[in-house]
Amino acid sequence: MGFWGYFVVGRAERPLAGLDALSGAAQGMTLRTSAPGGWQVWEYPSSGADIGNMNDLARETGAPALFGYVMDSDCVVVEAAAP
Repeated sequence: MGFWGYFVVGRAERPLAGLDALSGAAQGMTLRTSAPGGWQVWEYPSSGADIGNMNDLARETGAPALFGYVMDSDCVVVEAAAP
């Protein structure tokens, strides 16, 4: 069985998992990589819990946000939001 869950991409000075917009999923999130300028990619395995809202994340960080929902490691649905 492949991976089911989210990848969250955003830009912030502090960890995305510590922001209010993702507070419901913070305990299950794992930082996968980061890049210059504060860009971060976090993984959140699907567990039925609400991950949060990418519009809220974009507003809170003042930067674009991407949510990618991966289904059985076969495909991904990507959504984006801007502040």
